[in-house]
Formats: sequence, structure tokens, C-alpha cells
Amino acid sequence: MNTNNANANTFVDTQKCDILKSKMMDKFSLVLANDSYTGGNPAINLPIIFTVWLHHKCQEVMTRNTELALQSLIQERISKLFF
Repeated sequence: MNTNNANANTFVDTQKCDILKSKMMDKFSLVLANDSYTGGNPAINLPIIFTVWLHHKCQEVMTRNTELALQSLIQERISKLFF
């Protein structure tokens, strides 16, 4: 058991970040090299920077999905009124 714990600490932050990037699903599969959401455009090579990027990316995607859903509902309502 001690060997496993010792090995767990051998990953450096860039390796951890690469693992996190590889686990992304469809919507977030394109993880850029730099975080365009954060001032200074830092490289996404630390888990904390990856987490901040993921938070912003998730907000962007969810906002876009909500806007598309609202547009669809509005168009449906308008078409029912006039047709």
C-alpha cells in the first residue's frame, strides 16, 4: 500500500493536466493550449488552471445551449400565433 501512495506523488502537474484533458467528453474535447478566458492567456499546464478553464468553458456551453433552447421556444410560439 505504501508503494502505491509513493507512486501517486510522482505525477507532475503537467502530467496530471494531460490526464484531465484526455478525460474530457464531446463538448469539451478541444482543450486549447492556453486559457483564453483568463487574463494573460496562461498555458493550461496546471490542474488549477485547467479547473478554471473548465469552469468558464462549461458556463459558455451551457449559456449557448440555453440561448438556443429559448430561441427555439420563441420561434415555436410565434409560428403557432401566425399559422
